Amino acid sequence: MRQGMGQETNRDLAYTPEVAAATKALYARVAHVMPEIEWAVHAPYVKAINDLKRAKNAVILGHNYMTPEIFHCVSDFAGDSLQLAREAARTDAKIIVQAGVHFMAETSKILSPDKMVLIPDMQAGCSLAASITGADVRLLKEKYPGLPVVTYVNTSADVKAESDVCCTLRAARRPRVRRHRGCSEEVNSTPAFSHEGVSFVTSSAPPPIEVFGRLHLFGSVGGTT
Repeated sequence: MRQGMGQETNRDLAYTPEVAAATKALYARVAHVMPEIEWAVHAPYVKAINDLKRAKNAVILGHNYMTPEIFHCVSDFAGDSLQLAREAARTDAKIIVQAGVHFMAETSKILSPDKMVLIPDMQAGCSLAASITGADVRLLKEKYPGLPVVTYVNTSADVKAESDVCCTLRAARRPRVRRHRGCSEEVNSTPAFSHEGVSFVTSSAPPPIEVFGRLHLFGSVGGTT
């Protein structure tokens, strides 16, 4: 996972009549929330990004929290983090650009191990994902040996690697009973996704339940995380 998609300069990023014409249809998507004077700032970058992604055979994933010019004008797929990673894995693109936070880029890399995954800012983090680490999961497993560890999909790859099951909120509403990875107890679970032999399933494990970290709620433009 790397930062950025190129070392392009700003010398040609001016709002010219050519740029205005090339981005006219894109501006129509955001005109209801962005005045023309503001679009004149974004349009040269929108055009440059779209030109560069075609040249590099890249796909851009725009999470629901992105600003309008990113979400509507440069993203090839827009929505929640897991679905974005799934969509990118189905493409022939060689490069995935994750317009989101760090754990989302990691999820994209898990589902597309042979693709290059870029994130504009390596420091773009999520307070929820940061509230637990792989080391924390190992401590919980020592405290409750034999019990399955269930983690939310919005966690780091480090945490996922230490977990028995990884859940999404939506899929958790359709439980079924199965054994997973040789766990000594049955859990109510249903697959969330499976890729390259790695299964991520939803689960509601029997007590005891230990709540670790803090829950942070955010508003979103068009969906869930």
